[in-house]
Amino acid sequence: METYRTERRTRVLPALTLKDTPSFRLALPALAASLLAALAFFYYVAASTHATIVNTSKARGDQSAYLGEAQLVYRNWTGANTPPVLQPRNRMPLYPAFLAALYDPAWSDDEFFVHAKAQSIVLSLLLVVAVGLILWRSLPPLLALNLLLIIAFGIFIFRAGYVQ
Repeated sequence: METYRTERRTRVLPALTLKDTPSFRLALPALAASLLAALAFFYYVAASTHATIVNTSKARGDQSAYLGEAQLVYRNWTGANTPPVLQPRNRMPLYPAFLAALYDPAWSDDEFFVHAKAQSIVLSLLLVVAVGLILWRSLPPLLALNLLLIIAFGIFIFRAGYVQ
């Protein structure tokens, strides 16, 4: 607040801050949304590059087992396996079911591997968004943002391009 004296009267003027302007209230969400979109784009590009350059073999990290299990789940769903074959390993069935839902039997094994890597990146980006929403609701904003960036770019991005 600013005060000034004129003719023995004191008048108090409200101090204008940047937060009080209508353009700032409109620009802040737009700026935050564009920053998050840029970070998501960078995440996708970096994870795709990592998947293309580093993850070149299905044998690396037991990815071929997940691909084979997804094909098995797809054949069970379509009735190609009668009776349906049980999953051969003690693995959670949700991720192979996710891959099986997006599987096309016309793909070769290498094509399925490339598509599965891209689907895994998209799934990891959706999971990062879900974690971000949980953090945003339960922590102070700066702490939530810092923790989200550490989780996204320190952990998730390097595992996103793997079919695991």
